[in-house]
Amino acid sequence: MNTYVSKLFHRRKFFVKLLTYSLLIAIIPNMVTSILAYVNVTKVFRQEASTKNQVLLNQMKSAMEILVQQIQENNKQVIYNTSFRNFENFPNGYYYENLSGNLKTEDLPTNYWYLRNKDEAVNSINLFKLSSSYVDTVYYYDRDKSIVLTFGGETLLKQYDYGSFYDKDWFDSLDRFDERGVVFLDTRPAVQANQSLKNVITLIIRSSVSNAFIINLDVDKLEDKIVSKLSDQDNLLIVSRERGLIFKSHGEKTTDELLELIKDDTRVFQDTNNTVIQKNMLITSTFSPELGWSFVNYTSMDSLEQGLNYLKQQILMSSLFLIFATVLIAFLSSKKLYRPLQQVMDTMRIQKQKADGSSKPELKDEFQDIADFVRLTVYEKERIIDRLQESLPYYREKFIVSLLKPSTRTEEEINAKLDYLGIEFELGPVICFVVSMDNYTILLEAEDPKIIDLYRIKVIHLLQQCSYDGEQVLITEVEDDKLAIVMTMGSLSLDNVFLIAEGVMQQLQESMGDGFTIGIGSPCSDMSTLPGSYHGALESLQFRFLYGGNQVIFIGDVFFDFQWGPGLVQTVVRSVCRQH
Repeated sequence: MNTYVSKLFHRRKFFVKLLTYSLLIAIIPNMVTSILAYVNVTKVFRQEASTKNQVLLNQMKSAMEILVQQIQENNKQVIYNTSFRNFENFPNGYYYENLSGNLKTEDLPTNYWYLRNKDEAVNSINLFKLSSSYVDTVYYYDRDKSIVLTFGGETLLKQYDYGSFYDKDWFDSLDRFDERGVVFLDTRPAVQANQSLKNVITLIIRSSVSNAFIINLDVDKLEDKIVSKLSDQDNLLIVSRERGLIFKSHGEKTTDELLELIKDDTRVFQDTNNTVIQKNMLITSTFSPELGWSFVNYTSMDSLEQGLNYLKQQILMSSLFLIFATVLIAFLSSKKLYRPLQQVMDTMRIQKQKADGSSKPELKDEFQDIADFVRLTVYEKERIIDRLQESLPYYREKFIVSLLKPSTRTEEEINAKLDYLGIEFELGPVICFVVSMDNYTILLEAEDPKIIDLYRIKVIHLLQQCSYDGEQVLITEVEDDKLAIVMTMGSLSLDNVFLIAEGVMQQLQESMGDGFTIGIGSPCSDMSTLPGSYHGALESLQFRFLYGGNQVIFIGDVFFDFQWGPGLVQTVVRSVCRQH
């Protein structure tokens, strides 16, 4: 029995290793991770909760600071507006505000300028009010004139004597401006023109020693557009430096308890970021010196602990289940995992038996045999790739020639083939030249046949070195004595094409002497009509018998008009060739 088991494990050594390693790899890291997670989960959970709250508060603080800064900047534009300054500082403004009945003749010019300045000032204040959707109403209080101008609310613009104005909660705060001439009031129920109440945050900005703008921000809009967008589930408070409540998101009981907890904690109203735990509550706060507000987020530690305990249980249960599942799956799947390896080994033995011609090929251990087989496969693949690279010039030449013949290939297929063969050529408008080597028949009579090949190679090399005005070209041999040039046109005109062809002809003659004719086909809008351009270039070469060699002939400049007479065919030719 022991001998059988020993042989079994010896023949399936990798299976035993596979099972053992699977268990160790899966169980040990999982156990270590579970223990570390269980130990650190409380600390991490609280840190994450605090960090999340801090990010939320910083976002809210930044949003509120930006909003208030924009309102202050827009209000400064009103204050420094020339028309507003003229209205505010108008001499004896109280007198002109109280004029009624028939006016004295001497008061008319001054009253006109007063009313004009007032109208322009009102327009600028109204534009300021409309500049922010969070501004509910704007009051302009002028102590010297004893008036209050209101913008917004149920009436777009209305003027009151201060004594008859309906909302005066802000008046007592006019004398406690900071060095910037700004003061914030806590959230208050502002009396409206119809005697209803509306929660607003009031911002008072002094425009002069005795006058001020009272800007009421809509609390409901701030909550709907800013606070709820950032978080609609967190417990949030905004508290002024005087411990006054600016904003709250939940019930009165929780709010009162929290205000009681933080009222004596100076860090809440000084530090930029602060986190404390008091009376089983995680309190996170950040202070804005610009606004004088502290943004506070609070979470009950009971809810945190409940979530923490649940998380611990989930970690423990998932760890136990994962260990059990790993053991079971590793045991049941090891045979299946080993089966492909066994099949590979059987295939390799058969292949090696065929290669060696022996009935019992000598094999090493499993992985060594696989490594040898892979190395052989890679070697064969590299040989095939090398042969393919050696054949690429032939395939490139063959593919370029195929472009000159009619086919049903699309531009996408042609472009893919160009990329595969490593040919740089942009598809688009093209034109075809055909260069005829007129001395080819003479070269055939040479004693050394290598002269023809060397001559052709030199011509191809010269064509590759020619200037094509920055356009891309494909050059290929189409017949023994003819070479085709496919050139992109881009934005070239036919005149530019003729100049390029003449330049090619000139370089051939300077390097090789006479004996060349260039035929030019019609321009093509895309590669699908290239065979027609190639055919036209070949046809244009047929007119060498009329004009001689060493010419550039364009198929578009040639036409035939056959007129039949008694036994006579007349050939009419229109221009024809361009001298180089």
